[in-house]
Amino acid sequence: MKSLSLALIAIALSTSALAAQPGQWNKSVALDGQTMHYGVTDDKGNSLDIQCGKEPATMHISLNQRYYGPGYPQDFSMQVGSKKLFPSDAGSNAGGDNFRAAWDALRAGKKVIVHAGKASMVVPVAGAATVLPANPSKAQCESW
Repeated sequence: MKSLSLALIAIALSTSALAAQPGQWNKSVALDGQTMHYGVTDDKGNSLDIQCGKEPATMHISLNQRYYGPGYPQDFSMQVGSKKLFPSDAGSNAGGDNFRAAWDALRAGKKVIVHAGKASMVVPVAGAATVLPANPSKAQCESW
């Protein structure tokens, strides 16, 4: 089951990367009809995918064709100004706080950089506020 979930996440990341124009935020519904995907891809094919639905919300990234986040061997961090966040899993108190702070920073258009291993990506934030609802819970993005 875990490998199926990872495969579905990888497909979602690669599909959203193919479907979206670089720098353009998008929203889609997963095949299960209950999970919302919010995402953006940069001009190098790296992407950020936010999944909201039946479980606590998660964020995944693809950098240089490697995947990071819940269910993968490595996590990622997000730099917002001088703050370092770990927003990938909203299923704990700290994770939920980090998730909401990252969501707010993306909506506000602040400079956001994700780091994983030796790779990094400046997340395109233009247009994020038009795709990401002001209140994450209204987007079915449950967090602690």
